[in-house]
Amino acid sequence: MVGPLPMDAFAALRPGPGAVTDALETAWRETPAVAQAVQAVLAEARQALTAVADGAAAITITLDQLDAPSQTLLGEVLGEGEVKALIRRPDGGEDRVQESVMPGLWRVLCDGVQTLEIAEVPSLLRAVMAAQPLGLDIPDLLPDGAMNVKSVLLELDAATRAYETTGREVEVNLTLLPMTPVDMEVLDRAIGVGPISIVSLGYGNCRVDACARRHLWTVRYYNTEDTQILNAVFAGDVPVSVRATLEDIGEAAERLGEITASLFH
Repeated sequence: MVGPLPMDAFAALRPGPGAVTDALETAWRETPAVAQAVQAVLAEARQALTAVADGAAAITITLDQLDAPSQTLLGEVLGEGEVKALIRRPDGGEDRVQESVMPGLWRVLCDGVQTLEIAEVPSLLRAVMAAQPLGLDIPDLLPDGAMNVKSVLLELDAATRAYETTGREVEVNLTLLPMTPVDMEVLDRAIGVGPISIVSLGYGNCRVDACARRHLWTVRYYNTEDTQILNAVFAGDVPVSVRATLEDIGEAAERLGEITASLFH
């Protein structure tokens, strides 16, 4: 399995602090065209947040119309939220996702093109996971020292296949199971390393990694000293620690309305 994701992997998406400074407000007054362009995007984002909170499908907002100063200003307003993801493409490139300070409002950098997406989780993450092969290759013969790994693999294989039709999610908490080092080696080889790494700070320090099999994720929690306190394998959709709730998205719409009202007056 992959180790902890370095936080500097997301440097390209760091827009700076979300708090608005007096100097920035002065800059907006001096560059009304920039302010107007950003205000239009934020108004569209607020409408999208409201629609998604009411049950609409994910909405994408293009940013091609924004010049560099407008992109910078937009980043300052959106700030950094609790979730960030790195997606490794087959061609060796990397895509990135950064949640804004408004839950459900995501900055997506895919193949060099930046967009905003309003959703509980960016569609890119689900699309990448859907491209992984389904089911596990479970070895018939296990090495000496293996004890419980076969039953775990059978449960995960059945869970990922059943999720296709039932939508039922299953979590196997490895921390509570008597897994030997050999068990863990066999498990790691079977589930593989997938193309997505996620850091989520909304539920403590949580690191989520896609496995090389569809619908399969590792979920690990760490304490303030960076010691692992929970290690689980999750079969299902993108884990809940990454998703924004509809309630949070609705509150984000209200918050964005307040921000735009105070900044653009």
